[in-house]
Amino acid sequence: WLIRNPVITGDLISAATITRPANAAATQRVVGVQYEQIVREGAVSKSNFLDLDASWKVNKNLTLSGRVGTTKGSGETNTQPHMYFAMLNPNIQYQVNGDRPTDFRALNSATGAVLDFGNPANWTQITGAAAAVSSTDAEDYLHLDGTHKVNWGIVSSVKLGLRQAKHKREYAVWSPRLNAQDNGATIVSPTPLVAITGGSLFGNILAPGSVPAPAGAYPSNYASGLNADIPRNVFRYSIDQVQAFANQYMNWDKTLNNNLAPAYTVEETNNAFYGMADYDWNDFSGNFGLRAVETKVKSRAYQNLSPTCVALQPCAIAGAIVGSRFGTFLPQTVETTHNVVLPSLNVRWDLKGNVIARFAANKSLGRPNYNELAGAVSLNNTLLTGSSGNPNLKPITSNNLDGSLAWYFSKRGYVSGSVFKQSMKNYVKTGLSQVEFFNTSTLTNSTYAVTSRYGVDASLKGFELGAEVPIGAGFGTSLNYTNVDATDADGQTLLGTSRHTYNVVGYFENDKFSTRVAYNQRSDYPIAFLGNGTLVGPGNGVRYYKGYGTLSASVGYKITPNVSVTLDGTNLTNPVRNTYEIATYSPGQWHQSGRQFFLSLRGKM
Repeated sequence: WLIRNPVITGDLISAATITRPANAAATQRVVGVQYEQIVREGAVSKSNFLDLDASWKVNKNLTLSGRVGTTKGSGETNTQPHMYFAMLNPNIQYQVNGDRPTDFRALNSATGAVLDFGNPANWTQITGAAAAVSSTDAEDYLHLDGTHKVNWGIVSSVKLGLRQAKHKREYAVWSPRLNAQDNGATIVSPTPLVAITGGSLFGNILAPGSVPAPAGAYPSNYASGLNADIPRNVFRYSIDQVQAFANQYMNWDKTLNNNLAPAYTVEETNNAFYGMADYDWNDFSGNFGLRAVETKVKSRAYQNLSPTCVALQPCAIAGAIVGSRFGTFLPQTVETTHNVVLPSLNVRWDLKGNVIARFAANKSLGRPNYNELAGAVSLNNTLLTGSSGNPNLKPITSNNLDGSLAWYFSKRGYVSGSVFKQSMKNYVKTGLSQVEFFNTSTLTNSTYAVTSRYGVDASLKGFELGAEVPIGAGFGTSLNYTNVDATDADGQTLLGTSRHTYNVVGYFENDKFSTRVAYNQRSDYPIAFLGNGTLVGPGNGVRYYKGYGTLSASVGYKITPNVSVTLDGTNLTNPVRNTYEIATYSPGQWHQSGRQFFLSLRGKM
């Protein structure tokens, strides 16, 4: 396709007409617009837990306590019926707008006429990939604690304890297949599907004649709040139609369609022992302690052995898992152990005039997400490159300092200020890691440069200001402002952090009636890495959410001392939100979530 009449904004072609060359082959089939309808049928989640707590007061100075428990959560989507459509070979006119969604329309590449999105004749049905998935998290844990009151000078009590938790995360995927692709346990070859030219997210065209007439169209006010010149009269199938299509033409066989490429299992055992002492000396009080933590991780992912081993055919590689239409897979298991010591100190200083100063210094620990420790594996045996999770990720540690000063000028009123700083190691981000995998070309292990997750240094510092001010007669307000400077070793802002965040709350309360109005505002914040997560090279950087504000309110009435009713409203201003890619002039997704209201009746006995 050719770019006509381009407009350049920064390094973005922000407006253009994308046209099909006049000499394009008649058999060319390129997807210009893609449209999907998915029904997440049978999606269920379950959770349960059991806790047993016990305590024993051995004497007036010694108390022992313990907890043993188990918890399990699971989620499963049995199938995901879907229908995918493509406009083949259209010309596209578009205009990227900085403050609202992109305007666009599709044109017939031969006549120049605007294509009607509501006419099924302008679309071709293509294959899609909406998998059935299952995930399970289970954890068993044991806590033992002891508190001994002492009289050791300034030390008033000593606490000792241990913790153990064993967690297992499993993720399984059953990818869909069209019945026309298979004959029982045999893959039909050659495929009966028609290939799309020039590459596509989904690469085949379904045989004609299998598409029913749509049940209707999108609502007339579809996306009306987004203020964009886009096609809105899109045809729409009913849930029953999508389900019927899947029942007739597709399958999610739990044996033959077991796709191990994105599947993984992570087992994590955490052992910790701590000791802590409470102290009180004149106007000073607080605690100090030490925690020793051991983290053991066993992660398992699966490598597709294609083309060395053919799907559903015997494979000579030891340990290979055969029996899936999606390939033959080799489990890759990595075990690691990490030990960390975490000291802590907390100081509270009572000054005159109802002023309290606080100081904290400690080292804390967090752990990577399970999907970051093990995930889909895709390798290039020639270049020794690929993509995968990283089972060698270390726990994230942080050295933290925090100081605050607060003046309590009334029973409920205060003003406060605090400063904080965190120095982190092994903060997880996207990048290149050296990981060993089985090389299906050489039949030996090789080290691959894998686009994966890796740990880098990072820092976070800032300050916070807050106040709660009772005005009188039940009225009051609270204010809060936080300023955060958070960057990693590559100079990128840490995911999820806004530079500026503030909250303004107004309230009224008496014995019967209460009301509260809150406005929250945050500045732009990153949500995902693009490319390799650095600033180096085109396409590398961060995807951001544009800053936004929300308004919420609640009204409550106490009917009796034991019965109350509350009406809550959230997202009342219904803002339009958007992401952008690296720079604000390159917007990504736009959406408007709508207002939500909750009516609650509470009673107590």
